[in-house]
Amino acid sequence: MTNNRILVEINQLRSEIVQLDALIGSTDPSIAVNGCSIVDKLNEMRLRRYEECEALEIVHDKLEGRHW
Repeated sequence: MTNNRILVEINQLRSEIVQLDALIGSTDPSIAVNGCSIVDKLNEMRLRRYEECEALEIVHDKLEGRHW
C-alpha cells in the first residue's frame, strides 16, 4: 500500500468515525435487536474504525521516517 493510499484510507476511516458519532448521538440507547443494543453495536464499529485508523497512522509515520 502506498503512502498516499494510506492517507486516503485514514481520511475515509476518520469520516466513518464522524458519521458513527452522529448516529450514536441520535440513536435511542433503549433500541435493541435480538437483545443487543444498537448503540453498543455502533460503538463497537466506531472502536474498530478508530483502531484501524491508529494502526494506519503508525504505518504512515514510519513510511515518512517518523518513528514512535
